Amino acid sequence: MKNLNLLCLFFMGFLLLSCSGDDTPSTTSSVSDQLVNGGPWKFDHYEVLEVLDENKTAGEIEEELNEKYETWVLEFSEDWTFVYYSHSSPSDPRWWEISDDGQLVTQGILGTSDIEVSSSELRVTLRGYGGKDIEDYEPDSIYFFPCIGTAVYKN
Repeated sequence: MKNLNLLCLFFMGFLLLSCSGDDTPSTTSSVSDQLVNGGPWKFDHYEVLEVLDENKTAGEIEEELNEKYETWVLEFSEDWTFVYYSHSSPSDPRWWEISDDGQLVTQGILGTSDIEVSSSELRVTLRGYGGKDIEDYEPDSIYFFPCIGTAVYKN
């Protein structure tokens, strides 16, 4: 009986020592921490990856979007909201999250986007017309882009 108690005690000790805490941050928490702590994120430039509007060149689209968004700023908060602004007061807070596959999912303006974030740069790849058909493209709308491309923000 004494040997059985020692064996059980050894086994329980082994289990306690072999369990490690999850000290390594997940990709999601690392990305969200960088979004929150690295900002505010100021628009730097736009890079066209694929043109969707056959009436424009990549250079024309980049020039148009760089001019349209040159003063934009994004700020992400720990409460999973973000605001954007340009020359004015911030927008109403909108929700955001990092999906299981590492994409930035936002209410409104950015939709679901691939992102890369470092301590000094945020790269958001936008997928064109926000799910709309090209016939519904509104050139002056902030929600539609005549291309697939990456918006680059710096802090």
